[in-house]
Amino acid sequence: DGDQLTSRWCAGDYRRVVRHLAEFANSQEDQIAVRQEIATTPDGEDIAVAQPTLVWLNRPSDSPDCHVFDSLTLPGTMSRSFLWGARALLETPIANCAGRYCALSSDLKTIACVDDYMLRLAAREDERQYSRVSGLREDRMVSACLTAFAESKGGWKVDSSVALTDPPQEADIVAARSGDTLVIELKSTLRPETVWEVYKRNQDILNGLCQAESLVRRGVGDRGLVITDGYRGDYMCWKEALRRDVAIGTLGELEDLARDPNRALRTMMTKAGVPAGKHDGRRLPDRNADIFGWTLRLVDATRDPSRED
Repeated sequence: DGDQLTSRWCAGDYRRVVRHLAEFANSQEDQIAVRQEIATTPDGEDIAVAQPTLVWLNRPSDSPDCHVFDSLTLPGTMSRSFLWGARALLETPIANCAGRYCALSSDLKTIACVDDYMLRLAAREDERQYSRVSGLREDRMVSACLTAFAESKGGWKVDSSVALTDPPQEADIVAARSGDTLVIELKSTLRPETVWEVYKRNQDILNGLCQAESLVRRGVGDRGLVITDGYRGDYMCWKEALRRDVAIGTLGELEDLARDPNRALRTMMTKAGVPAGKHDGRRLPDRNADIFGWTLRLVDATRDPSRED
């Protein structure tokens, strides 16, 4: 909460304001009952679901709350830099309509639960200040790793920022115990919203895969991992992870990793969509699917380069 993400507000200010906005938005929603044939409780009762609605808001008068509110408000006149920098509606979900402020209730409830939009907004609004404090997240990732292994009963010996020479190289985390040595590369990555952001986040993870593989080849550890604080990449990353035999996980899997590395590594692969065990190479049967009047026939076959179809 104390991270000064912009020169006008810190993370705690943002969370406090959006929490109050979310509570107000929730109070303005009507509950609608979903019919029993669609959804029911175990007792057979209808489930009440909140219906998103447009809510009208009052701008806070005191700082820093008013600054957070202004940052969340879509500009009435959008500059060229704003148009190119905006990535998601949830960064600025509040609209100024002739001096009155409104937003969709579901949007306000969402940003109160997901910190990513706070970080994206801060990075766009005050890039210089945001870059100054972004290193704090990386420091906390290191602390999380050290804590997870220290609190485990596996008897781990853990070192961070391990510097190597000839050639010079650094390992973020090296965790060792009898029979196991893990080298971990840490990557702080916001969840991407655009194609370009996917490319950049993937590149960060791919660099981590290369680094982890290199450390394993040097004999620093037996297994290499890349640990992120949320985004674990897409198929481009998983392909390289398989080829380099480096797993990709998140901070939420650190405790499992410290408890049972082999089992945790298998779970990470499964979460990334990689099936357990090697594919036996057998051809999958053809299958059909009907979508909007079209019949799609799915065929498992190797593409013949000589054919143009």
